[in-house]
Amino acid sequence: ERWVVQPLDGAAPVALRVQHLRMARRMSETAMGGLVVATILSVLLVAVALQSGPFSKVRALVPMASLMWYLTTLVACYWLHAPLLADGVIVPAISEMGISTSGRLMYRVGFGFCGFMLAITMVVVHSLFSRFHPGTGLE
Repeated sequence: ERWVVQPLDGAAPVALRVQHLRMARRMSETAMGGLVVATILSVLLVAVALQSGPFSKVRALVPMASLMWYLTTLVACYWLHAPLLADGVIVPAISEMGISTSGRLMYRVGFGFCGFMLAITMVVVHSLFSRFHPGTGLE
């Protein structure tokens, strides 16, 4: 049995076998709410870390938050993408895990905040470094 589908780019219709049609998993409403809460908490962590003193323990949480965003994004994107894995593929490319709609949202938000937290980590490290080595930092 075959289905005839029309590609979004306006190309000619394509006939597909039913066994080749697979859909990725979707994020639940609870997971979407969790993503919003994690985003808000991450922004608050950055605000508190930048307002705290240079030797505050809160600043040590920023790189840990970056690591958590990275690991959570990898696991979530893999879980969302798992039904689309080709036969014999165990670990897909990172960019491949963001092709479904839910996967794309998680991919963009997760890796975006991972990079944001790493950038804030560099600001914190720079402030610590410039305290002990004045004149060698970026002024």
